[in-house]
Amino acid sequence: MDNHGPPLNKLSANEVKNAKGSGKIRKLADGGGLTLIVKGESKYWWLRHRFAGNEKTLSLGSYPQVTLADARRARDEARALLQQNTDPSAHRQRESTQRVSDGENTFRTLCEDWYKHQHQCS
Repeated sequence: MDNHGPPLNKLSANEVKNAKGSGKIRKLADGGGLTLIVKGESKYWWLRHRFAGNEKTLSLGSYPQVTLADARRARDEARALLQQNTDPSAHRQRESTQRVSDGENTFRTLCEDWYKHQHQCS
C-alpha cells in the first residue's frame, strides 16, 4: 500500500480496550476509514469507504470478538478489493451467499445419504 492519505493505525490496543462510552456515541478513528464506535458498554467496528462515487459503511463486528488487529486486517483487505474495483460490501454478500449455498448442499447430501441408508436397511 502507498503512504498517501491520512495516517493509519492511530489507535493502540490499550486505547481500544479502555475506551468507555458516555451518554452519547463516541467515534475513535484508526485511519483508512476504520472507526471504533463506542456506545454505552458496546464497542463495534465500522469501515467507511467509497465505491462508484457512493459512501458506504461496512460493519466489521463487535469488540472484543473482532480485535484491533482483526479490524485492521479487514480494512486492508477491503482496501485491496477497492484497488481491484470491487465493492467490499458486495464481495462480502457474495461470500456469505456462497457459504449458505455450500451449507445447503452439504445438508442435502447428508439427508440423501441418510435416506439411502434407511431404505437399504429396511
